[in-house]
This record gives sequence, structure tokens and C-alpha cells, in this order.
Amino acid sequence: MEPEPNEDELDAGTRRAWTLQLQAEHRAIRQRYDLPMPNVFILLGDARSQWGSWNPGTRVLTISRHLIRRYPWTIVVEILKHEMAHQYVTDVMRRVERHGPGFQEACRRLRVAPWAASASGELPQTPPDGTAPAEPPDTEEYRLLRRAEKLLALAESANEHEAALAMQRVRELYARHNLEHIRRQAAREYVNCVISFKRKRADLADALIGGILMEHFFVTAVFVRTYDAEALTEHKGLDVMGRRENVELAEYVYHFLRHRSESLWQRHRKATGAAARARSDFMQGLFQGFGEKLRTPVLTPEETALVRAKDPGLEAFKRDHYPHLRASTHGGGGHDANAFHSGHAQGKSLTIHKGVHGNAGNRGRLLGRDGG
Repeated sequence: MEPEPNEDELDAGTRRAWTLQLQAEHRAIRQRYDLPMPNVFILLGDARSQWGSWNPGTRVLTISRHLIRRYPWTIVVEILKHEMAHQYVTDVMRRVERHGPGFQEACRRLRVAPWAASASGELPQTPPDGTAPAEPPDTEEYRLLRRAEKLLALAESANEHEAALAMQRVRELYARHNLEHIRRQAAREYVNCVISFKRKRADLADALIGGILMEHFFVTAVFVRTYDAEALTEHKGLDVMGRRENVELAEYVYHFLRHRSESLWQRHRKATGAAARARSDFMQGLFQGFGEKLRTPVLTPEETALVRAKDPGLEAFKRDHYPHLRASTHGGGGHDANAFHSGHAQGKSLTIHKGVHGNAGNRGRLLGRDGG
């Protein structure tokens, strides 16, 4: 009788691809943050009780292959950065310590996510599913997300007026929440979450949705590359940054708009026989119309000005994580006026609600748990 195959066994091609990608990530992190650290030998380990390790004697950095199988690549990179922080202590600080002050300073230099910079010993056996972990229950932010979730469910109403009112109440809820933090001058903790497109390129719709998120949902965003360890290929993604509750809503909104815009385009194309090249014009119109709808004020002019002012703390967080950021441009349409006007009209009546099918985002977090 033949033994059953071990799903954890790696073929040579996968092992080599993962190792090369980890080496590429190591090099990119050093370059991004101008770190005077040499390259090292990276090994895929078999340990299940420890996600990564750095051995200063052998100068080997190890990442568990079980981690790569079980978690998104963004988590793998944070574990890699944790181990690189240990390397930084060895190679740059010339110290010998585990998780002391030098290690914490190294984590700051490498911009290690707070959950991954644990100073209590080994990393948690179950790291959070994303770089922006869900807010625990019984907090102000959790209650905000619960209220938003209920309002988004009401926005599924077939009554267009009721649906629009529910979405407007979500906007007001978040606007007042952020306004209150501004007025209290409360300390702000920022997180980030990488949304993988599962595609090699970002298209115009991704850029337009990113603009909507940054203008109306209290976050900032950067296009990034991320790795699909199962497909052994790089994909484009959007790194969304902001307060945790804002990032969670923005992530949900991205997936909703991506799914809904494609559905509306396919419906338009079927009804009109529009050519594929008219998609850009339709998307331009759709998100221009939707953006105009979102500019309907939910606060007084003075409050609106306060909320819409750029958050200097968030801008600093973005510059800190992406110190060599370059602006990118995406071509628009300008060929099919009918597609543009059809998209614009539909954008003016578009309402975000809870009934997304397919990937609703949030990877099991609050807003996305029923939307998948």
C-alpha cells in the first residue's frame, strides 16, 4: 500500500522559488530603508513551533515553510523583518541580545508591524491574518464597525431613498468619529493592510478606487508588489494606511467597488454592444459620478474642512514606510462618450451595501465576515 502524500512536502521548484523571493524581499527591505546590512543565506525551515530565526554564528536566517503555506505573504514579510531586526542588532549595532532595547530600535528602523515586534520572546504561534489585525470587542472602534455593518445591511434596501440614506449615515458616522479624534487631539495609531489584486497589473479601476478611498474614507494608499506563494508569481496590490477602523472600512469598500464596477460594466456592454476599449471611459464616468455623490456634505462646512484636511501623522506614517515613493500615473479613456455618460449616471446612484458576493475583503474581519 502506497503512503499518502504529505501536503507539506515541497518540490524542488517551489522551494527554490520561495527562497529566491525571500532573498529578493531581504534585498528590497534593505534598499527601501537604507540599511547598511549585508546579504545573508536564507533557509526554509521545517519548524512548526517557531516561524523564523536568526543564527549570528552561522549567519543563517530561517523562515518556516509552514508559515508560508498557512499565511498571506504580507505576514511572511513581517516575520522576515523581525528576523532581519535581529540581524541588524548583530551586524550594525554589534550587540548580543534577544528582544531588548537594541532589538526594539532595530524594529523601528525596519518598520516592523507592532504585533511582529513582540518583545516577550518568540512570536505568536498564530499571527494575525493581515498587517492590520481586527479591533478587539468592547472598544470604541469595534462598536463603530458594528454600527457601520448594520447600516450597510440597511443599504441593501430595494428602496433607493432608504439605501442612499443608510450609506449617508455610514459616511456621517465615520466623519464624526474622525472629527472627534481631531478635536480631542487624540494620539493616533496607524496600521496598514495590503490588498492583493491577484493580477500582475493594476488597471484604471484600481487607480480610481484608490482615489475614492483617499478622498472620502480617511486613509492613504500606495501601489505595491506582493507575492503569491501558491502561484509562485508576483501580483500588484494596494497598501492602505490609516487608523485601524478606517482601514477596515476602506478595505471592504475597495472590494465592493471593484466587484460592483465590473458587474455594471458587463451589464452596460451586454446592453449596448460596447467595445472592450470603452471600459476605461465607463470606469471614468462611473467613479466620477460616484465621487460627486460622496461630496454631498454630511457635516457643516467648517467640520468638513477639518475632517478633509490632510492628517500630518498619517502622511508621516506613509513617508516613513515608503521613503522613496514615486508618483505613478494611469491613462484614462476619452474615446466613447456614451460609455462615459452611462457610467456617470450609474455612479451617481451607486450605493455601498453589505451584499457583496465573491471576495468581500477583510479576510474574516468584522465587515467582511458575511460578505464572502
